[in-house]
Amino acid sequence: MNAPVWLQVATAVAVTFAVAMFALVLYLKRKDQADEHSGVEMHVSPYIRRATLLSAAEQRFYARLFQAVGNEVLICPKVRLADVIDVRGDALEWQAAWNRIAAKHLDFVLTTADEQQILLGIELDDGGRQRRDELLDRALVAAGLPLLRVRVRGDYDPAALRREIEQKLTMVAH
Repeated sequence: MNAPVWLQVATAVAVTFAVAMFALVLYLKRKDQADEHSGVEMHVSPYIRRATLLSAAEQRFYARLFQAVGNEVLICPKVRLADVIDVRGDALEWQAAWNRIAAKHLDFVLTTADEQQILLGIELDDGGRQRRDELLDRALVAAGLPLLRVRVRGDYDPAALRREIEQKLTMVAH
């Protein structure tokens, strides 16, 4: 009893496919076991480490800022706004206000060296974030935290920076 040719071909293809699938499943299972033992993660994360915390402009400013204030205060870069101001109000009002500041940050914050009392926020202005800047200004004024805005440039005069900082802090003290 001979089967038709098409049935013989179909059977041969089905058997070949089944053997190939079995081999593939066996290969993948052994590869997974080998990866588990070698510590290789199968899923690659979308996260990568940045080379530096500060941009080139922020690094230039930080160096001059340090010259201006030395060890008298701590210079904290890239501080979340929610870490320097609190939100008050009922639950609904609180949540809305929190959402507006949760993902924002100040370029630099100066604090006392001993107790880390928050003294001053500093923003480098590049002229491109006007709407964000308005929210930041309003929030800091409401919280009573002074803000010094410094235009981004190629270099900064440490003595002039110190005078600007002292002036801002003096204005708050009065």
